[in-house]
Amino acid sequence: MKKIIYLSFLVCVGVAQAQDVALDGRYQMLNAEIERLTKQRDEKYAALQECEKNTQGFKIAGITTLVATGVGVYANVKLSQKLNGDDFGGGGASARVVDNRSQEEKNDDSCSVLCEVGAAPAECSC
Repeated sequence: MKKIIYLSFLVCVGVAQAQDVALDGRYQMLNAEIERLTKQRDEKYAALQECEKNTQGFKIAGITTLVATGVGVYANVKLSQKLNGDDFGGGGASARVVDNRSQEEKNDDSCSVLCEVGAAPAECSC
């Protein structure tokens, strides 16, 4: 009878050991899967951080471009106001040069210039 009890005990211990080995194999597989997924997560997180750095650089460049454009537009508007307010002609197609001299001054000046060049008309006395 002792042999049967001893044999039953060994069988129970053997079954428990077999279950432990099976569970241990499962645990090892799960641990390996967890390790693989953790490594994959870390790689993707590193790639995401690198992408965020690039995106931040693009955002800064875009904002800088917008600010520079705004400053340029403001400067052009102020320059246009200054030029139009002082009656200066710009380089545009609608720019007009205003000559504020009297007609006599204009006539005298044009004759003297034409006499210097040697192409004075009969009205000019050189």
